[in-house]
Amino acid sequence: MTKQDELNEMLEKKKIKSELHEWLSQYSGKEWKVYAPDIAVAKSERSEWGGSGGIGYWDQANVYYKGQVEKKEWNWRDRYDPRKDDYSKRIREFGEMKKEIQDDKVLISIQILNDDLYQGHRWTEFEFENIEQKSFKKLSEDEQEQFNNSVYTEIDRIMADLNRLWGLKPKMMVSVPGCYGGYTNYDSPKVKQQDIQKTFGVAAFVTVEQIDHDGRDPQYRYEVFIVNHKDQKAVRVYEDHSYENREGSALVAIVTLNPEEIVLNTRKGKKIIKIN
Repeated sequence: MTKQDELNEMLEKKKIKSELHEWLSQYSGKEWKVYAPDIAVAKSERSEWGGSGGIGYWDQANVYYKGQVEKKEWNWRDRYDPRKDDYSKRIREFGEMKKEIQDDKVLISIQILNDDLYQGHRWTEFEFENIEQKSFKKLSEDEQEQFNNSVYTEIDRIMADLNRLWGLKPKMMVSVPGCYGGYTNYDSPKVKQQDIQKTFGVAAFVTVEQIDHDGRDPQYRYEVFIVNHKDQKAVRVYEDHSYENREGSALVAIVTLNPEEIVLNTRKGKKIIKIN
């Protein structure tokens, strides 16, 4: 039985609610655990790379509670220094769950289990509003399909503009990375991350482009765009850029997204942007 089959069976037997079934389906190939009809946790991962350094890896725990979602992540492989790698921060699977209600908030604690070789078993707390399950208007199947197509049209439009600018940037005859006064060719722009919630008619995507070709310390710009069903046009809601070595990577990652708000991880910490 596949993970998706298991989810479908739980829905048929009414062990989980339809909203949780829909949310967990995006993690059907990942590690997840259901604690109640409207409480679950799922594992995800992400990586960061750029013109300098190696590849950094993060393991993430996503907790669902009555229509609300919170995410926490742990950087277990350092992008620049392998001596800072910490395999104890990895996630193998999830253990027990504890729930505590404190007036206007609910605290969900999840036991995270790691490989015995690396230790790292720990409890992690997630905070939610103590309210009834949030209910967002759902689009019809035809509206969902139309919205999904509009999102990809907007992604193509934004990337066409970035690629047009990239084509105008100078090309180096010789690449000399790491040398004093050296320059390298500009990396081509990319879509770093995307999250399409077609059921509710909201989507977000993150682009990254190199804006300085100093071989010693390239500069990158990250931009976050939102598309909603009402306007169906990509609107930039956040931007950051920095020199990789002097200032640290201007990494931006989508944590959660719903029709009311988007939550981002930035180098300055968690940022919440309301969606009109």
